[in-house]
Amino acid sequence: MYYRTLVADCPWQYRDRLKMKDGVARSSSSQYATLTIDQVCTFLTDTSAHVVRGHVTGGQMWEPHNENIASKLLPDGFLWLWITNPFLLDGSGFAVCKEWGYKPKALITWTKGRLAMVKTGETIVIEGKTGPLYRERIIERPGMGRYTRGVTEHLILATRGTVAPYLLSKSVTNWFLAPRGAHSEKPEEAYRRIRRVTAGPYLALFERQFREGFDVVGDQLPADEEKAA
Repeated sequence: MYYRTLVADCPWQYRDRLKMKDGVARSSSSQYATLTIDQVCTFLTDTSAHVVRGHVTGGQMWEPHNENIASKLLPDGFLWLWITNPFLLDGSGFAVCKEWGYKPKALITWTKGRLAMVKTGETIVIEGKTGPLYRERIIERPGMGRYTRGVTEHLILATRGTVAPYLLSKSVTNWFLAPRGAHSEKPEEAYRRIRRVTAGPYLALFERQFREGFDVVGDQLPADEEKAA
């Protein structure tokens, strides 16, 4: 199998360790093994430093110990790179795109929250009956932060080669709203948008769950018996 669209949720290694007032570490390195920027840059061509496991079409398992991931990618294709604000600001995301052979073209922002109906304090009269007036409001769920509390994360869309024949839609907006999940968990809405915009086959790296339409590689995937049918 060779892949047209690559999605990477890299385990970025931060240079500090965040702790909350209760003293519990909340940094990414306290949750899972992380990689330096240099390690991320060489990940696609590395055949030995990373023990990964893949679930591929047909239920077979792919353990790429003797072939690198770069050899599985088509020359004309797309990269969707998950990036947090610090690594977007310092240029790390763009550096990884360049090292992997892709050119950044667009940015999609995930706002972590949900829509809710809240009272405005005003009243409304309908058919002679008076009641409270509600309006839609985005309820944010702030995460960690160093200067401000983070409620956004991003996807860099990058390309290489000739991709026009494989661009499925240009109507998807560059932001979406979806609830925050467990630490580093990404919303299914993002992957629905990826399938709408770019053609497959699809490969997702550093995954911890199986996703519809994607072959996945990661060292924290569920056991075979836990896979969705």
